[in-house]
Amino acid sequence: MVLVLLAGAGAWFAFGGSDDGDSDAPASAASGASPGPGGSKAAPKSDLVQAWTAAAPGRSDSARGGWVVGAKVYTVLESGIAVREVAGGAETGKVALPAAAGKICAAAARPVGNVGLVGWEGASGDCDNVSALDLDAGTVLWSAVLTESSGAWEMALSGFGDQAVAGAGGYVYAFDLRSGTVKWKYKSQDDGGVYGSWDIRDVLASPTQIAVTVQKMDQKTKYIGGVVVLDPATGTARAKTQLANGPDSWPSLLAADPVVVFDEWNATGILGKKAGVIAVYDGALKPGARFEVGEEDEIVFDKSSMLDGLNEYDGSVVVRDGVLYTGLGSAQDVRSVGAFDLATGKRLWSSSTKVSGYPMPLSADDSGVLVLVGEDHGGTEAHVQRFAKADGTVTTVHTLRAKPAAAGAPTAASRNAYPDKDDEVEIDLGGITYVADGRVVMLSGSSSQPLVRVFA
Repeated sequence: MVLVLLAGAGAWFAFGGSDDGDSDAPASAASGASPGPGGSKAAPKSDLVQAWTAAAPGRSDSARGGWVVGAKVYTVLESGIAVREVAGGAETGKVALPAAAGKICAAAARPVGNVGLVGWEGASGDCDNVSALDLDAGTVLWSAVLTESSGAWEMALSGFGDQAVAGAGGYVYAFDLRSGTVKWKYKSQDDGGVYGSWDIRDVLASPTQIAVTVQKMDQKTKYIGGVVVLDPATGTARAKTQLANGPDSWPSLLAADPVVVFDEWNATGILGKKAGVIAVYDGALKPGARFEVGEEDEIVFDKSSMLDGLNEYDGSVVVRDGVLYTGLGSAQDVRSVGAFDLATGKRLWSSSTKVSGYPMPLSADDSGVLVLVGEDHGGTEAHVQRFAKADGTVTTVHTLRAKPAAAGAPTAASRNAYPDKDDEVEIDLGGITYVADGRVVMLSGSSSQPLVRVFA
């Protein structure tokens, strides 16, 4: 899951959202001028060792997301939002949501500039409240009730520039990012069927357009999906299309412009084999390239364990300047990274990681793509690699190691870093990973792994 953002004094590159301008953290401008893997004050190839961890949440709690901004790590749990220092892991405080706030039900995959967005349950237990957080100050800028979304149990959050966007139930709402003033609302189409209105599934915003995936049931209780493109200034629907890709359509957005949709078929597994495609559309929703997902030596990716619900596939691949970067599956231990032209569907190149593990794209810039390679069932090391844009030539930026290079007497710091007897690096394939300035921060939504794991 891929995200690029520029925050504070350092450039943080994150495994959590696409890089095509569908967010407006300063480092992901639609112009393509944003910094990418080479944009941080990057050191030459280096070994990093685990510096500290934060314990996984208890069984009664769940991870919703997290952000790294400057020298701070924010972790968003169902129960609340904590702030820690990147350097040493000390918890410096918690973000106080309104007194009426119940469980946190959603978090944006990435900040919008220095603003984080969360959804939470009100007194009714519905996921119909949203708050914007100032991530520099650690305070709430504003909160709003999504009054027309009563009964919603999920929420999609995105934004760009000075605008925050929330989708819940049958509505999409646009707010002024700093004040919370409502700019517009979009109501999904009501055209009959078992459920008259289409429910909002995902929302991704860019300066040029807002992409929305929707879903409903037909008369035979088959799930069908659709896509809507909205004008970012007015919320007016510019184009709509219905998806008919398989026996049960569960569409999720990967990018906003061009619109890139992962349409999973039979996501529940009730109808037999699961399958799916990545489909590309222009602003008028004219179909373009299509990519098969999950077959041998084809595109493989997983949903985010920290974004459970809407937008859970957000950024599972990197999209930049008309190119889709993704991991490729194989029966061999050594796997590959591929680059695909979104206009033609042509594979531009594929390149082996040359090490064992699964590749997960992190971010892209004018020089290439940054990728995290780790074992899917734990391991003692992982790798951050850069693949050249032109031909996929690979270089290793960081090797992550679970144990210090030189053994010595235990210290307070090392006891904090290695609380478990196995001392293994267990990469959560659905987590969020940030890379910058000689550190790698991994956030996990798995109850079997630390909530935060930092290598330095």
